[in-house]
Amino acid sequence: MNKSFKKKLLGVFIGAFLLRIILIFTPAHVDIINHVDWGTKLWQYGFKDFYEQIFWGLSWPNQPIASIFLFGLIARLKDFLFNSIMFVNVNVAIFPSFMMPFLEKNLHIILLKLPFVFSDLGIGILIYKVVKDLVKKNTLALLAACFFLFNPALIYNSIVWGQTDSLISFLSLLGLWLFWKDKLFFGVFFFILSLFFKLSLIILLPLLIFMIWQKRRIWLRLLLIFMANIAIFLLFAYPFVHHGNVFTWLWYLYANRILPRQGDMLSGNAFNLWTLFYGIDFSLKENLMVLGMQAKAWGRIIFSLISIIFTLALFLKKKSFDFRNYLQLGIVYSFSAFLFLTNMHERYLYPSLVLLVFLIFLKKKYSRLMIIFIILSFVYLLNLYNLWWMPRFEALVNLLSINNALVPRILSFSNIVLFLILLKEFYYEKKLV
Repeated sequence: MNKSFKKKLLGVFIGAFLLRIILIFTPAHVDIINHVDWGTKLWQYGFKDFYEQIFWGLSWPNQPIASIFLFGLIARLKDFLFNSIMFVNVNVAIFPSFMMPFLEKNLHIILLKLPFVFSDLGIGILIYKVVKDLVKKNTLALLAACFFLFNPALIYNSIVWGQTDSLISFLSLLGLWLFWKDKLFFGVFFFILSLFFKLSLIILLPLLIFMIWQKRRIWLRLLLIFMANIAIFLLFAYPFVHHGNVFTWLWYLYANRILPRQGDMLSGNAFNLWTLFYGIDFSLKENLMVLGMQAKAWGRIIFSLISIIFTLALFLKKKSFDFRNYLQLGIVYSFSAFLFLTNMHERYLYPSLVLLVFLIFLKKKYSRLMIIFIILSFVYLLNLYNLWWMPRFEALVNLLSINNALVPRILSFSNIVLFLILLKEFYYEKKLV
């Protein structure tokens, strides 16, 4: 790597960082206000009693302990920074006091968005490393990182909205890559850590299981690695244990406090199969009867059949299975979950787009995938914008709202078509790089 390319690489990541710092000052989504509330109340209620409280600013906490712990740390950091700045403001005459009202209102929100700024940069670095390692082309690897780092839809999710999807995706994909590269302990550690932040990417767990099967000859080493990681995370969970032992309490936590609080909507504003047929209607629940069976059951059947059939077809077709094939499976699992499972939110297409960035630049002919990625990113941005309307453009609001969500229905159909094209593209590809 020559000095000129190093400057380009550094310039890209500095530019991506500065862009996010500018956008970090955008208004807070209601989800961020939730995170402020949970982080603050963690210290009021204490770790042990946190999940058993009933008094919340907006809604019950429905995220696992790593997310709550992160929000709690940020709440403490906010208090420390604000008090320190206030001390300077009181004791240093030249300090610009006009900043204090702004900081009092916005500092906590800015700090809550910062982890996702760094998660975005982490994914960009990971994309660069993976493409460079597999393709051996620095320029192509940098271009791949740019496609992620400067994608408006992904930036809107992470920085404008301030959602956790980038952090979870970074941890799970880092874990899979490290495991593939035989850094087994840290691979398992980061993948499990992603589940302790949020369960949404448990759909990628089969990828880790398939990799374990490929390395089954070292089963004793793998067993020890998993036992060590489980011990670490049990110790991490211990301060939150409210009753019973750590095993029974974790089961209770997920079964009674986290999963039931995820909601039971037919579609949570996701442009998918259910929005295609029923529009945007939050009064419809996933127990809606469709052809004699609940919509929830239909979604699980369709998702399972697509995932199982494509997995078997790919394994039977490929003489050797490499990391690129795992990326394909990850896209199929995450995209089909978004399209066909019930209670899907608009944000949940995020990992499919990230995985697609990897794959675009690992093919000799990637123009088709790039076109799909660009269209899918545009639809995803509209999906994120729908119902939040930030910033508000009346023409766009009216377009997405007319005729019982006609445009979201059309866009839902386009997502399904793009998914089918991807399935065909993956199955019939002749050669990767």
